[in-house]
Amino acid sequence: MAIDFEHPEYKANIDRWKLCEDICTARNVEKYLITLNPDDQSPENRTRNKQYEERAVFYPVTGHTLAGLTGLMFSKDPTITLPAQLEYMLEDVDGSGVSIYQQMQDATREVQKKGRCGLYVSYPKTEGPVSRAQMEQGGFVATMHQITAEQVINWRTEKVGGKQTLSLVVISETAEEVQPDGYEIKEIPQLRELALEGGVFIVREWQKDRNDKWVPISEHMPTDSAGRTWSEIPFIFIGATSTSPSVDEPPLYPMAEINKAHYRNSADYEDSVWYVGQAQPWASGLNQTHIDLMKKYNMYVGSRNLMSVPEGQTFAFASAPPNTMVKEAMADKLEMMIGMGARFIQGNGQVKTATEAEGDAQAQYSGLAMVSANISEAYTMALGWAMQYMGVMDDGAGVETTTDFVSPSATAEDINAMVAGFIQGAIPVGDYFRWLKKVDLTDSEKTLEEFSAELSTTEMPDFSDG
Repeated sequence: MAIDFEHPEYKANIDRWKLCEDICTARNVEKYLITLNPDDQSPENRTRNKQYEERAVFYPVTGHTLAGLTGLMFSKDPTITLPAQLEYMLEDVDGSGVSIYQQMQDATREVQKKGRCGLYVSYPKTEGPVSRAQMEQGGFVATMHQITAEQVINWRTEKVGGKQTLSLVVISETAEEVQPDGYEIKEIPQLRELALEGGVFIVREWQKDRNDKWVPISEHMPTDSAGRTWSEIPFIFIGATSTSPSVDEPPLYPMAEINKAHYRNSADYEDSVWYVGQAQPWASGLNQTHIDLMKKYNMYVGSRNLMSVPEGQTFAFASAPPNTMVKEAMADKLEMMIGMGARFIQGNGQVKTATEAEGDAQAQYSGLAMVSANISEAYTMALGWAMQYMGVMDDGAGVETTTDFVSPSATAEDINAMVAGFIQGAIPVGDYFRWLKKVDLTDSEKTLEEFSAELSTTEMPDFSDG
C-alpha cells in the first residue's frame, strides 16, 4: 500500500466537503452552474455561457448561517482552564500566532461545514529530557494544530487492550522551499505520517523524488519532557456527533445543496430577465420608401421624439410576459433553507408564540450542542497531551463551551409567581437563585453566598394577602 492511499470514506466524502467549503465561503461557485448546450463549442455559445455565468447572483445563505451558528456558540466565552506553563496558548496555540480561542472557532466552522476536522498535538524535536528552563528559554512548547477534513487522506485503528486506538493518520500538507533568488517561495506537496508501530508513536515526512515517487525524507519518535516515547498518537477527530474516526454527516451539507440549486435558479432567472426584459419595437404596413425616410432623417427608437408612421400603419413595442416560474423556484428553495435553520430574518410577517419559537430553536440548536460538546471533549484531551509533552500535572485543566443556546425568558406573571413562592417559603433560596440566573435576572457570576447576603439586607414585599 502506497503512502498516498486514500481511505474509502475519504474518497466517498471529499466532493461533498469541497461543495460545502465552496458554498460556505462563496468561492468557486461558478463551477456548479449548468453549461448551456454543452455540445455546442462555437464562440457564440461560449460567449452566451460566459454571460449566463456573469449574470447569476449567488446568495450566501449557508455562509451567513455558518457565521451565525458559530457566533451563537461563542456568544458566551468558553471556559478555558490552563496551567501557568500553558498560558501562552491564550495568544499562540499553534506557533503561528493563532489563539486557542480563534482555533476553536475555526474548528467549529470546519465541523459545521464538513462534519469533521482533526486536532494534532506536536512538540519540537529534542535530544533527551527538556528542563523547565530550556522550555522557557528555547521555546520548547507543545502546539495544537487544527487539521481540515480534506487534509486527512487516510487513517486506521486497531484494538489495543480492548480499546479501538488510532494506529495511523496520514495528513496532506505543503512544505515551503525558498528558491535560489532568495525571494520566490515554492510550495512542495508533502505527506505527514503519524503511525503507531510496535506500540511506539513515530512521525514521518514524505515528499516526491525526481521520479515522482513518494519517499520518506525524515523520521523521528517524539518524546515527552522526560524523554519517554509515546504509546498513542496525540491526534483526535472532532465530529458532528462524536469524536470517533468515523465520518459524520456534515450538518450544513443539505443546506449547501439547496443553496447550490438556488444559485442555478438565479442564473436562469437573471438570464430570463435579460432576455425578455428588452422591449422589441415593431411596425406593420411599412414599405421601403418609409424605411428609407426614417433612415434619412435619423429616426431611432428611444430618442423621446414622436415617431410618425403612414396612415393605417402601426408602431408598438412587444414585451414578453414575466417568467415567474423560476422566481417561484427560488422562493421555494429559500423557504427550504429557512426550514433547515438558515439564520436570517424571515419577512413573511408571521408571528409565533414564545412556546413555538423556543421549540423551533431547540430543534435547530440540538446539533450545534453536540458539536459544542465534541469541541470541549477534543480540546480537553489535547490539553492533556500538551501537558504530558511538557511534564505538567493539572487535573483541573480543560475546555468547556456552552451547549445552552436558547435563553429562557420570564413574563411578569412568572416573576410574580416565583417571588411570591419564595417569600412564602414554598421555593428554597437555592432554587430561586438558580431560576433568576437561568432567566438572566441576576449576575451570572454571582454566587449563592453573595445572593444570600444581599437578601439579608433587603426588605421583602408582603404577599400574605395574595
